[in-house]
Amino acid sequence: MAGVMAGAIQAPLMAIFITMEMSGGYEFALPLTITSVISYIILRCGMKGLGLTHRLIEHHGFHN
Repeated sequence: MAGVMAGAIQAPLMAIFITMEMSGGYEFALPLTITSVISYIILRCGMKGLGLTHRLIEHHGFHN
């Protein structure tokens, strides 16, 4: 659950804390951290330029 949330909302720390609070399983902090970070890295590296924000920026001509 933390991995999906970290990738979907792009906030791995929030995903870790919410998952730990919902499950009450604080002993799973390390596995949740590893899963969330891996999910976040895969999303950031694998989906460069595919997000809605990037397409809107290109459409309106705002480039770095």
